[in-house]
Amino acid sequence: MKHLLILCWILLIAFAPLTADVQANSVTVDTAQQTTEPTKVSDVQLLIEHLKRHDGFMDARVHNDLQRQLVVMRMMIDPNDTDALTEAMLAFKDDLALYHAQNRMSTTAYELLRKKSDLYLLRDETPIATFDQDWNNRDTSHTLAYHPPEEAGLTTSFIDEIDSIVHAGMTTDQLFPGAVTLVGKDGKIVQHEAYGDAYRFDADGEELPSDEKISMQTDTIFDLASLTKTFTATAVMQLEERGWCRFMTR
Repeated sequence: MKHLLILCWILLIAFAPLTADVQANSVTVDTAQQTTEPTKVSDVQLLIEHLKRHDGFMDARVHNDLQRQLVVMRMMIDPNDTDALTEAMLAFKDDLALYHAQNRMSTTAYELLRKKSDLYLLRDETPIATFDQDWNNRDTSHTLAYHPPEEAGLTTSFIDEIDSIVHAGMTTDQLFPGAVTLVGKDGKIVQHEAYGDAYRFDADGEELPSDEKISMQTDTIFDLASLTKTFTATAVMQLEERGWCRFMTR
């Protein structure tokens, strides 16, 4: 039973990307007990360097351009001119979205930098923390956040191993034309990547021309087909073990 559950989770992570709705209902975080230190431009710069070391940019020019923009913010803009700083960071975010759309940076790198940029834009807002409110009526957030692997207690080598397994499945073993991985721990997403193609072969099993293929995206919706039987059977077995249901036999 234990090995079956592990296999099901591996299949789910490899082949079933979370939609926005699923992500939105996956984790409940008690924001009433959270406070956030103001984010500085230098924090964004440090994150960019971290992502560069871990291959977050497919084009080195992206790293250089993003750092150049942040240097201008630190050296050329009056630190008291909040409007100018905000405008510069919004332009920085626009470039992030553009580079990501051009596949010049990974989805994980984009989400981490987008989150850090948003925190910078909220730097002047005072966090509010209350601890005497009714627990059932507390404010909650349902959004999973992106974090570097180290913040979730994982290592970069662990993420690299997942990449190797997926690439081997697409190339060496040719088990599937593409996949989506979502790696998370303790409510923190550390990787969400798309690989290969979502549509590569025609109805006869012949490979399509390059211009007809559809690349895999992190929000691609998969038809699980008969795999749903595996997950349903696992859920029913768990209910049976816990005594929450009983099979009727003849």
